Amino acid sequence: MASEDLEDHPRCRFYLQPWPAEGDVVMATVTEVKDTATYVTLAEYGGQEAMLPNSELSNRRLRSVHKHVRHGQMLCVRVTRVLPDQGYVDVSKRQVDAEEALDCQHRYARGKTVQGVIGRVGQLLDMKSSQELEDLNHQITWRLDRLHDRRTAAYDVFQQAYSKPDVMNDLDLDPQTLGVLTQVIKHRFALRQVKVRGVVEVTCFGSDGVDAIRRALTAGKMAAASALPVQILVLAPPSYSVTCVALANQRAEALASVQTALAAIENTIGQFGGGGFHLRSQPCVDSETPTTQFNVEQ
Repeated sequence: MASEDLEDHPRCRFYLQPWPAEGDVVMATVTEVKDTATYVTLAEYGGQEAMLPNSELSNRRLRSVHKHVRHGQMLCVRVTRVLPDQGYVDVSKRQVDAEEALDCQHRYARGKTVQGVIGRVGQLLDMKSSQELEDLNHQITWRLDRLHDRRTAAYDVFQQAYSKPDVMNDLDLDPQTLGVLTQVIKHRFALRQVKVRGVVEVTCFGSDGVDAIRRALTAGKMAAASALPVQILVLAPPSYSVTCVALANQRAEALASVQTALAAIENTIGQFGGGGFHLRSQPCVDSETPTTQFNVEQ
């Protein structure tokens, strides 16, 4: 692996465990869509391949799978079977509820940020292989996760280390590695963003069905495009998250952008027979995150 790949496309898994456990909810990226199954990779587990049977995409009958999933789309899925000896992982999308999807997205974003830090440290230390990056995770990331007994605990420690570098001393790193790690943390956690999010239910029981929902969501994105763009994520149909990420000093503009998108969605879906709109969560500041945090779009 080229050194530049360590930061932008980390191949090392996020966690110490090389395989997910049955029942885990993980982030998956669609790589291929076929008539019987959708194939995905699990970035949290080093790009491990998994199979998503099309019968596990939705609780509703789908007329066309290709209208519901696309190459490159990111999905929160539940692991239903793991066979490490054979390299098989089966997953399900329909078994993930809205709250679990939000938790998965949050954990993945934190893990992606941590791996961005580790990748940059590896780049500055002139690491050239995935094994070197894995060793670095053993020294730093996974050790912190074990010490705090939870995944992505390293994110919180890095955040604390921005103002109190001494918290990293317990890792017993060599001076060069510790110095580079501190430098990268100072840079990565300096600029901050806010994420404004509202959650909405959009339905259409008329003849236009899914097409009406898609048009309403597209109208929401288009309405906000002239200001700060929004991302619309499917949590668990019919629930959708409308999110805007902006710099901290643009908090009011981000809130207005989400409100504009929601208004456009409500107006558009109302034009279709059987269309329904229900605001589950008013737009508000969901979190304040480093600018390197990954934003999941589905």
